[in-house]
Amino acid sequence: MAILKYFPEDFIVKEIKGFEESDSGIQIYLMKKRNYTTERAVSQLSKSLRIPRKFISYAGTKDKNAVTYQYISIKGVSKEKISALDLKDIQLEFCGFSKEALRLGTLEGNNFQIILRDLPHDFSLIYPEEFKVPNYFDEQRFSSNNLDIGLNLLKQNFKEALNLIIETDQDFGSEIKKYLENHKNDFVGALRLLPKKTILFYIHSVQSYIFNKMLASKIEGVDYPYSEGNFKFSQEYPDMDELPLIGYLIKDFDDFILSEGLTHQNFLIRSLPDFSLEGSFRNAFFKVKNFKSSVENDDVFEGRKKCNISFDLSSGSYATIVLKNILARKELKLEEIQRV
Repeated sequence: MAILKYFPEDFIVKEIKGFEESDSGIQIYLMKKRNYTTERAVSQLSKSLRIPRKFISYAGTKDKNAVTYQYISIKGVSKEKISALDLKDIQLEFCGFSKEALRLGTLEGNNFQIILRDLPHDFSLIYPEEFKVPNYFDEQRFSSNNLDIGLNLLKQNFKEALNLIIETDQDFGSEIKKYLENHKNDFVGALRLLPKKTILFYIHSVQSYIFNKMLASKIEGVDYPYSEGNFKFSQEYPDMDELPLIGYLIKDFDDFILSEGLTHQNFLIRSLPDFSLEGSFRNAFFKVKNFKSSVENDDVFEGRKKCNISFDLSSGSYATIVLKNILARKELKLEEIQRV
């Protein structure tokens, strides 16, 4: 077993800037957060600054159980008011201005600094500075019933989707429950209480799950179980450029769609047209760059080793997939175990 995120400081993520600065415009800040999801941190900033949530934007989502540094844009409030904020586990550093608000995708990539703990005493790690890894979506896409909620949304079983959201969403579950008590059958209205990014995240989890199944079917190698099936990792990977993220305009791969009780038309949600997905394509593999590692005695688990790892990834790829790709061939399971 290899333990990840025993301390939040064992998993540090720093965004690699991918936007152009300007002399004036929308304020850009580097947000450092600890033990916050990105959306919850932004919601906290919105509440503390007393501005609408839509006035704050970001380029990428970041893990909760980590120390992360990411760029956000804020409009509708003075620099002085922002600098006066004093929030636990959230700090903002003014970086300059941008002509446009940040949005998902306006990010070049991320740098990761990671410590794996509780490794065997004979653990060693030798990898080149650059290598290829399957571009799977990892557990972050599927936690807290995300896949089941997404499937229910696509099948327009809105009541079932809302029941799961109430059960698992600590930020909006109680608000949705209260709304439905007063508007018993207004399921679409209840869903619209959620941030648009949250609803899309649920639906994207279905795309991600199907993508993972398609990619794993193309690889011959070692099985590595995750919550929704198995990844496959190997020493040699096939030459392949892209695979689809299924939508209503992507007509191939029917077997993978039908196995989930879906058709391509399910991705055209007429009751919630803002959340319909045409489909797109995603790289089947990604490159790990600037990989460095060192192994030393673990200062927490006596008689065991820890491994310090750093590398860069392009936006949208998962650092935990890099770790699982390494550990699968050593027959070690990655476990996220936080210190109590």
